[in-house]
Amino acid sequence: MRVIFLPLAFMFSLALSVAGQAESLKILAGQIPHVFHQETPGPHNQFFQQIIRPRIGDHEVQFLSYRRAMRDFAERQADCLYIAIDSIDDYPIELDERQFIRFSNPINRVGLRLYTRPDDVPVTAYDDLKSKVIVGAGSHLKILEPHIGADWGVTTLEVETGVKAFELLDKHRVDVVISVDFDTRLLEKAKGLQSYSYDKDLEVVAWNEVMTCWYSEKTDRILTSLNLMLQAAKDNGTLIATFQ
Repeated sequence: MRVIFLPLAFMFSLALSVAGQAESLKILAGQIPHVFHQETPGPHNQFFQQIIRPRIGDHEVQFLSYRRAMRDFAERQADCLYIAIDSIDDYPIELDERQFIRFSNPINRVGLRLYTRPDDVPVTAYDDLKSKVIVGAGSHLKILEPHIGADWGVTTLEVETGVKAFELLDKHRVDVVISVDFDTRLLEKAKGLQSYSYDKDLEVVAWNEVMTCWYSEKTDRILTSLNLMLQAAKDNGTLIATFQ
């Protein structure tokens, strides 16, 4: 029998290499002020800390603008994205990659709506947008586009955040803001603003907010565990209390 004695330094290096194979989960955080944000936190910060973080093991979180987080996730620079929406068409990925995307169960329902100044008449139909200047995120304006006539004389302006959009509305620089209702309500509350006008019966589109992951055995286990906790949080009222 031949016995080989390996140098201690080599054995230590090998142990580190094996340990390094169990990489931490990489999560991209798409920041939205007063909703999920490092500096102006909101309900999703609380939910992430209390419900998600305890169940995902070793992990690292990188906070980015929502647009940048979506782009980097699409390029597979992380395992998961939080928060995200459950509309696969909004992810800038190839058709054959869609089968590798997994969504958690719904965390919160949100709607995309059209807002005017607090004392202005709300938009009650799409043709009310004729000759108007509309501001919002590029992805939201794209969703609205099919509802706008080519000869309506509509002008659109893209901004990075809802905060900027409503600042422009308050200054009478634009006529309409397209924004997520949940985000808008939290902004109004955080800033002590009077409620902006909108028609509750006109919802451009609705989504579920979720945690999104590229499929792997690791993320499959995590999403399974998260879904169980989401059901429990729904049953005991935690979801309603957090996002009402």
